[in-house]
Amino acid sequence: MIAALTGQGALWLTLASLLASLALGVGGLVKHRPGWLRTARTLVVAAFGLATIASAALLFLLVTDDFSVAYVAERSARAMPLVYKIGAWWGGQEGSLLFWLWLLLVYASLLATARPDRDAPRLWPVATAVLAGVGAFFAWLVAALESPFRLLATPPADGVGLNPLLQSPSMLAHPAALYLGYVGLAVPFAMAVAGLIVEPRSDGWVRVARRWAMVPWFFLGLGIVLGGEWAYKELGWGGYWGWDPVENASLVPWLLLTGFVHSAQAQERRGTLRRWNAVLILLSWLSVLLGTFVTRSGVLASVHAFAESPTGPYFMGFIGVVAAVGVWGLMSRWDALGDARPVASALSREGAFIAGNLVLVSLAFAVAFGTAVPIVSRLFGPGITVQAPYFERVSAPLFTLMLVLMGVGLSLPWNPQPKDSQDGRGRRRLVRLPSWVRRLLPAIGGSLVFGGLLWAGGVRRPLLILGLMAAFLAGGMALAQLVRELSMQWRRRNAGGWGSLSRLGAAVAHAGVAVLAVGVVASTAFQAELSRSLQVGQSASVAGYTFRFEGMSMRRVPGATEVYASLSLYRGDRSLGRLEPAKRLYDGRMAEFGATSEVALLRQVESDVYVALAGWDDGGRVAAFEFYVNPMVNWIWLGSLLMLAGTGLAAWALSMARQAAERKAAACLALSSKGAFTGQAGVPVARVPQQAAPPPTC
Repeated sequence: MIAALTGQGALWLTLASLLASLALGVGGLVKHRPGWLRTARTLVVAAFGLATIASAALLFLLVTDDFSVAYVAERSARAMPLVYKIGAWWGGQEGSLLFWLWLLLVYASLLATARPDRDAPRLWPVATAVLAGVGAFFAWLVAALESPFRLLATPPADGVGLNPLLQSPSMLAHPAALYLGYVGLAVPFAMAVAGLIVEPRSDGWVRVARRWAMVPWFFLGLGIVLGGEWAYKELGWGGYWGWDPVENASLVPWLLLTGFVHSAQAQERRGTLRRWNAVLILLSWLSVLLGTFVTRSGVLASVHAFAESPTGPYFMGFIGVVAAVGVWGLMSRWDALGDARPVASALSREGAFIAGNLVLVSLAFAVAFGTAVPIVSRLFGPGITVQAPYFERVSAPLFTLMLVLMGVGLSLPWNPQPKDSQDGRGRRRLVRLPSWVRRLLPAIGGSLVFGGLLWAGGVRRPLLILGLMAAFLAGGMALAQLVRELSMQWRRRNAGGWGSLSRLGAAVAHAGVAVLAVGVVASTAFQAELSRSLQVGQSASVAGYTFRFEGMSMRRVPGATEVYASLSLYRGDRSLGRLEPAKRLYDGRMAEFGATSEVALLRQVESDVYVALAGWDDGGRVAAFEFYVNPMVNWIWLGSLLMLAGTGLAAWALSMARQAAERKAAACLALSSKGAFTGQAGVPVARVPQQAAPPPTC
């Protein structure tokens, strides 16, 4: 009781702190009161502390099995392991809203206490005010509409517990990673709003937003991969991605953010694609809010979604406000967002970014359209169903084109700067074709040979061959870039600088995308499957593997009875061991959830052997199975690991480069006060003792 009252009181105080921070932030900006702005930042940090108290109170209630609180009674149970009681924090509607609010205030506090970038110091107060406004909305939702601290008049003796499908290690990490990605997008959005308001002609906001955007991009990607791994192991249908509306809701912002992370480089380096970047950030944040609405409004039924809730109309209102403000900001600053210089050639890195953005936005729109049509159509009739074939037909050619652009783009140079855009005779220099073509030819030749081998091997599906050739091209170019950067690091004895290390990380990430693409194409196109009922002693063969049914047994696992089949697995004459697919019958929850599948899985480099138990009859003498052989599916997880690790390395290198630049700027500032600049034309060089370390070139 005391913990629940403490948590509820902390929520109301969090809302009050954020509203006060928003008011002081806006007032300080309008009236130019630095003191008000400092207080606004302090209140954001205070709100984080209060949300932490509320979160700690909920965790205490979950861990101690206090079923006088409705949320605990609905999401926890005495027999649940401790780790799943903690995971129940974000396992339900109310708790996940509190988790969302807490993460948002983690990001807001980091921003409020960080030292503003020297490139854009005026952005910080505006961005902090924007985050305070977003936080106030979520604080109001969780305090007034969906409080996890609602008390029950008659507490039950035990709780219901989490959905059995969610009691998986993957489902502990998957939602947490997605929330870190969803919520983290608020920071680049706030920076973009600050840039539109304060410095629309400056590129400072995009430098800051790109660094912050790497964090949600990483966690969204991680969450998507973990969700695919969970679906693969827990749902028993042999796949990892079913184009579920909630899966799509995580994919759309990741695609848009991928476009921003790349095209932001063009704005940083050349002052181009400014409008693109502002639009991409706004669309990314709106897609997060729309995905949140889809998940929480009760408009769809999914194992990922929450039950119907009163938050739906308020979410739609909030989305409308954000969209209106964003569109107004873009239109009012449209002229100021013009590019500093035009893109001189389509055969350039900027041209590749534009083409890549068009593909990514088209793909995101196609996925969002296919997801929205069934939801919207139910408002006007029985509804239209959009199945996986639509998404596969639309996404396959676009992903293939994306791989081609990724491979070609790695070979293209940046457009020349104004100072070197003309040759000695005053003529404009564009891309020297022989230079980038020579870098591209080996990968093109290799992909053509690879395509010929596929055709000779009996593959007769043109789109499949093109997809694998595109992955080969992208992987070959990424590998070439990786070798170049490693060679540079070796020749310079690791003195290539943070820029070289960032490019090295980008090469690893692009190689990971190619490996992932091969895994997706191969596991989808060459999957072998068989549905078969077997009597004890009978066998079935799939793709060179033989399964012999040995019988069925039962065993107890925590909170459930498990009925499992025993299968001997052979490849030719070689025994590969036993597989035991099962059905779990959870105590007291059969009417609600039925029996859940526990697949049997043999992981191998070249393929996975995957078996699901469909049912049984005749006292276990006959059982029905779903057999799958999934070629190269583990390349998906390997490619994802490389992609995320490379991105993490690139983000770390960018952060270190920023810190090095700030240290250099501080040293130059100190020298300038003594008149000791070096390396600038027309500026006297201070006399430095011969043995002393030379001052920095400023």
